[in-house]
Amino acid sequence: MTISNNLGIKEEESRLFIYNDIYKETQVLETHNISTGLFSEVYLITTDKGTEVIRFQADGVIAEATVLDLWRGKGAPVAETIAVGKLDDRAYIRLNPVLHGNDLALPATHYLRSGELSRETIQIYTLEQLAKMHQCVTTGFGLFSDQTGPGYECNTWSEYVAQYLQSRGSFLTGELGIDDSTLEKLNILATKNYPTESVFCNGDYSANNLLVTQIKPLSGVFIDPRPIKSHPYYDLSMLVNGIEAATGQQLDLESDPRFKAYSVGANHGKYDMELMNLYRTFTILEQLNISRIRGAETMYYSYEKLLKELLESLH
Repeated sequence: MTISNNLGIKEEESRLFIYNDIYKETQVLETHNISTGLFSEVYLITTDKGTEVIRFQADGVIAEATVLDLWRGKGAPVAETIAVGKLDDRAYIRLNPVLHGNDLALPATHYLRSGELSRETIQIYTLEQLAKMHQCVTTGFGLFSDQTGPGYECNTWSEYVAQYLQSRGSFLTGELGIDDSTLEKLNILATKNYPTESVFCNGDYSANNLLVTQIKPLSGVFIDPRPIKSHPYYDLSMLVNGIEAATGQQLDLESDPRFKAYSVGANHGKYDMELMNLYRTFTILEQLNISRIRGAETMYYSYEKLLKELLESLH
């Protein structure tokens, strides 16, 4: 089986990397490139000892393995880590495959397209599981462990935001096309006081990262997080943005069944919408970028419009 040449190296070299340097004690029988994400390469590897998944990425595998273990301890259904390591300038994480019966589990987006699952059902299930993940309390904010980038182990969330905006200014005004006046308004986010509560947030719990193991009732396993230390509203704000950008309608979180499901699971009181909007204004920047990379013009312009509305609420 030929390995896809998406790693930027020759096929013979990629075979050598995987077979000889990582799987030293086993005989590799078959490989399949199953990459679907934007920032990593994923292979299904069958050896004489069984089948597993290996994902190559720039960094963050130790951070991911850490949170997966913590979340699983709270009862959240997440991928099981076998090992992590590094090969030249690429980090890798080895995981047990997620199965639906005897087959590889498919992402929730597959069942969304087929009509077997509704978007609301997926989102309710997701928020129920996020409530479990958010039980993993930590200290500090931002990136941690082997993650690289601006905002590493900050003392406050405002410090993280300030470092992010300072280091990403040219990207925001260049690739995202944010004008200088908008960037100036965004800098207000770094002057705000945020809660000292910090948990291990998921950072990327889209339907594509939920592998369905049972349709009715829905159950599945979450994969490929982009963990970050932050307030729970970091995660929740992304879903609020996504729903409002897609529907053009403002949500009432207190009555919405999706966010009521989170409130019950997390024993959360009334939502602080002023605080939520601060996190929404920040997280929508990454959502704009993902829409740009994917070429999703409709969502990009919806997020752009929503950002302007959110900026008007800042004081």
